[in-house]
Amino acid sequence: MLRLLPYVKEGQTLTFTYLPEKGTMLQAGNKELGAFEGKGFADAVFSIWLGPKPPSEDLKQGLLG
Repeated sequence: MLRLLPYVKEGQTLTFTYLPEKGTMLQAGNKELGAFEGKGFADAVFSIWLGPKPPSEDLKQGLLG
């Protein structure tokens, strides 16, 4: 995954989208960077921000809406 990531500046976005039939897709801005098969990758990535010990509760709440 790290090989696909471009340098991301403040204000730019990375988007991780999980679709069961496609896997976890990674985008930087509007550019599709790649996809990773299987639900395990999605679970690992999302647990970083949404798991029991997120970087900050404000971030977790912001992502969950």
